[in-house]
Formats: sequence, structure tokens, C-alpha cells
Amino acid sequence: MVFGFFVWGLGATLQAHNPGHIAYAFDEPSKTLTIRLTSQSLAELLVEVRPELKNTAIDFNHYAEFLMDYFNKTLFFSVGNEKAFFSLKEKQFGSHDAVLVFAIQKVTTNWKAISVTATSFNEIYQNPTHVITVQNGASRKSYILNAENPQVDFEMEDAATFQTVPFQHLASYGVILFLLVVSVYWINLRKSKKRLEISVLETERRH
Repeated sequence: MVFGFFVWGLGATLQAHNPGHIAYAFDEPSKTLTIRLTSQSLAELLVEVRPELKNTAIDFNHYAEFLMDYFNKTLFFSVGNEKAFFSLKEKQFGSHDAVLVFAIQKVTTNWKAISVTATSFNEIYQNPTHVITVQNGASRKSYILNAENPQVDFEMEDAATFQTVPFQHLASYGVILFLLVVSVYWINLRKSKKRLEISVLETERRH
């Protein structure tokens, strides 16, 4: 729990200030991958592949296709034997931070057995930090990957164990609980009445 909170903190804060920190949030309910990184990270990546962009004002919107292709080559996410494909659907480029939202495609099974490999930005930074968070609606798991430890395999909790009780079942349980309470009350009432009758008889005998 503490480790998970620490990783979440890295993804939410450190990556916004350090170009070498990139956060990846995989979400099953929305079938999306959200990548958060600095604008400097993107600029340095583009300059690496296109040196003529150095010292120029880069419009990241012109490189959406490149970014989609890049992350599909450097970020591996699979569920069981199904490897995901990332299709860029939203992008936000600020002066300091950037957010890329991808639709996760080609994964049809429930998110149970997960494998993630991240090698993005290894050509830019000596040992980048990849903050990985996976949410399947029932549970959340977080990991930190880097150039020395680029892969993690794990299993998510079974969503079935986290299902809420249907309303009709709650109604049935409520009736049962009510009958149980009434039964206990009736038994205690009869015991009290019986004790009272015994006390009255004992008093009459004394007189």
C-alpha cells in the first residue's frame, strides 16, 4: 500500500519536473493508456531523430503520427497472449507538460495476466524512470521500470471477488435480518415474561 502510494506520487509529481520521469496509466474500464511527461522530453526525442529541429520552436501537433509509432515500438503491453496496439486519440501539449491519451486496441480478454515492457527514451536518457500504473476496475498495481529493469509480469485481482451485492439480494438479506431480529426479540420477551411469572409465584408462596 505504501509502495503503491509512493509510485503514484512519482507519477503525479516528479515526472512533471524531471524529463527522465515518464508516467504510464493503463485503464481497463476506458481501454486507454495515458502517458504524462514533460514537453522537454518530447523535444529532446524529436531532436534526437531530427537534429535539424534543434534550437527551433517545435509544434508537437505535427508529430502525432511519429509519437504513436514510437510508443508502439518502445512500449509493450500484453494481456495473456494478446499484445496491445496504441492508437493516439487525444493530445495536450503545454509549455511544461504533455499528455498523450491512446486507445488500447487488440486486447479482448479481461485484464488478468499482465506484462509490461518499457524502453522509451532509453536513447535519450541514461536510465529513465518509467512509472507504470495498471487499473482494471477491481484493483490497481504500480511499478517502477528503468533501463536496467525494463519489464514486469504480474496478475491483477479478479474483479469477481470485488462485485457488490445486487439490490434484490440485499432486499432478501434485509428480510432475513428483520425476521432474525424479531425472533430474538420474541424469545427474549417470552423469557422475561416467564421470569416474571416465576417471581410472582414465589412472592405468593411467601405470603
